[in-house]
Amino acid sequence: IRPLLESNICCIIDNKIKSNFRITKIYETFILTDFPSYNGKDRVWYLLEDESILFAKNIPDCSDKNVLDIGSGSGVLAIIASLNNAKSVIAIDVSERAIEIGTFNAKFNDCKNIKFVKCGIHEFKSKNKFDYIVFDPPFVPIPSGTRYILSGYGEQYGLELVHELFRKLPYLSKSDTAISIISMSPGDKNLSI
Repeated sequence: IRPLLESNICCIIDNKIKSNFRITKIYETFILTDFPSYNGKDRVWYLLEDESILFAKNIPDCSDKNVLDIGSGSGVLAIIASLNNAKSVIAIDVSERAIEIGTFNAKFNDCKNIKFVKCGIHEFKSKNKFDYIVFDPPFVPIPSGTRYILSGYGEQYGLELVHELFRKLPYLSKSDTAISIISMSPGDKNLSI
């Protein structure tokens, strides 16, 4: 916790550690996210033990692999891939706040081979194909005209971003590309309207 205190990310008040960010330790890394109580549309989703932390702990050895992290949020998956010897990592997200926090987390954890790009899967283009793709997508179905938090926005039926990844696989993947994805089925699109 000493580096966090030295960087003024947190402080000690009344013998308790205080911060404006939620700090999660995975292995020897510290990942900053927003607290669940953060009220902005651009909330950087906090890490959950049975989802993002479990996902991060199961990132395999990425030696000499070019990795794509889609919807990177805090950058936790990109950071763990980098620390697991990835050759390079591209981390994309639609949220400017996620890009800023992810970039901070990568620098704080001394990951120099991660490039953060502000864009979504629909707009993302790459001249190179990837050896490993990770995706912890937002999958909350959001009817058009509704306010939403970016980190949960799964478009109208919840799975559109997953479908877009599958449409783009011929342009992003090689014949032996590995893909790790968390998904759920939010329901039948005919019943969601």
